[in-house]
Formats: sequence, structure tokens, C-alpha cells
Amino acid sequence: MKVDDADALTVIGLSTMNTVLRLCLLPVISLWAMSVGLFLPYRGRSLADWEEAIARRVGVKNPARIRLVMVSELPFPNLSWIHRLAVQQGMSRSGAIGLTLGYGIFIREGAYSVRLLSHECRHVQQYEAAGSVWRFLNRYISEVLVHGYQNAPLEKEARAYEIANVLKGGRIALLEASSNEKLGEPQECEDA
Repeated sequence: MKVDDADALTVIGLSTMNTVLRLCLLPVISLWAMSVGLFLPYRGRSLADWEEAIARRVGVKNPARIRLVMVSELPFPNLSWIHRLAVQQGMSRSGAIGLTLGYGIFIREGAYSVRLLSHECRHVQQYEAAGSVWRFLNRYISEVLVHGYQNAPLEKEARAYEIANVLKGGRIALLEASSNEKLGEPQECEDA
């Protein structure tokens, strides 16, 4: 007798299935994330002063540790079952433009914006608050499995901290998306 995915979920229950998936995913994703992180000090660049100001604004305690890496394709574990699960949870690899692993922020070439940087910096703050890649990923993976990518609380929080950029006479004024509160004197953005 063949049991399909829907039957399996009915038999063992969605909650149990999420626990099993999380227990299978967490060690694989964590080891992968740590292996990618080993090379971060040698890749990318540190943040410019105005980018560090954004990181501090969204709560990052140690913005000087952040490495910004522009890539043609975001890193992702090379396992087909993880790809399928990610797509099922609303995380399309082809549509992804940013990924944060600890203090490493990967941004797909051509996608850089102040809004994306602030979103990814909020994920850095979430890593700092969790205390380790393992703890952050345990929570993040659990939330994505239960709520889906778009509705996962850590993702919703990162979106709430996105900062919009507004061009004014060739200069960028940084505004908090939710309150339009000025962050300070606009900075020239040669790096953007």
C-alpha cells in the first residue's frame, strides 16, 4: 500500500510532521549555514558608515561585524528535498534577493536597496538576540513550517523594520517605512 504525502500528514498529524521536518532540517541547515559563514570574513565588504547607521537603527548591536556579499545567485543547500520544502513554504529560491546568515548578508546583484539592507539587518539583529545561528534557525524554521514564509513572525518583523529610500536632489533621505521619521542628515550613496 502506497501512502502519499496527504495521507502521511493525516496519519501522523501536521504538528508531528512539522516537528520531524524541523528535527531533520535544523542540523542540515545549521551545518550548511556555519560552513558558509566560515568564509565570510574573506568575502564581500564591511558596511559603509551610513549603512552601519541603518543597521543600528534596526537594532543591530555590532554592525561593524556585518559582511555584505553581492552574489549572482544566493547560496542555498544543494539538497533537492530542501528545495522542494522551501517552495512548499513559499520560499522561492529564484525570487529570493537577500539572505542573512549570522553577520553575513548576501544580496543578489542588481537587487541592493536601502529597504532590502534594512530588512536583512533586522535578521542580523534577530541572530544577535537568539545568541547563535542554531537558536535562530530553530525558531525561524519552526515559524516557516507552521506559518509559511510570508506569515512567519520573524519575517513579518523584518518587513516591519524595512526602511524606504527616497531620492531628493541626488541624495537619499532615509525614512522609516512605518512612521516616516527621519533618521538624520541624508547621506550621499556612492555604494548603492
